[in-house]
Amino acid sequence: MYNQCETYVLGIGGIFLKIFSTIIIITVVFALMKYLGESTKKHAAVVSEGTIILKMNQAYGVIGYIGIVCSAVIGVIASLGTVKSVQDLIIVIGLVLSFLALSMPLVLISKKMKIEVDEEKIKHFGITGKIKTIYWNEIKTVKFSKTALELSLITDKIKVKLHMHLIGFNDMVNIMKAKIDYSLYRDALIEIESVNNRINKGF
Repeated sequence: MYNQCETYVLGIGGIFLKIFSTIIIITVVFALMKYLGESTKKHAAVVSEGTIILKMNQAYGVIGYIGIVCSAVIGVIASLGTVKSVQDLIIVIGLVLSFLALSMPLVLISKKMKIEVDEEKIKHFGITGKIKTIYWNEIKTVKFSKTALELSLITDKIKVKLHMHLIGFNDMVNIMKAKIDYSLYRDALIEIESVNNRINKGF
């Protein structure tokens, strides 16, 4: 009887622990998204008259470094003899590679990527060092993805994507509104304002 009660209590405790953990995770995710969303309200760095620089929120880099540390911890724990079979080893390697695959791009995005915007053009500096230049007067299509939170500026030959979590994103949007025809960005602007309103309301 005692063992049955103990099992029951442990079972209930486990359920509450899972519920509590889920609530914590959801809360952290929402708080993080709220924080990252605030990046759009911050002003971009001004490097010269009429030229601004947009960079990704440094939180991306922090998250990336945490992921790298987690992969290292998993590797250290595995090296201490906890891996008992080939199957376990495959799982550990998979976890380490997954953490690295998700984390490294975040670090590179926060360190390498930047957007230079002026009255004439936009220069996109990618994580590999590749530079894309797009001129305002050549833009034919403007789209915004609420799923990816990316604004796409498209010419006949080039497509540049600008993430909403770039610091100074709204500054860039204001320049865009002054440089291209309203009919091109109208739908995208409606989507952007919808996301901004959701962020302001705390999702």
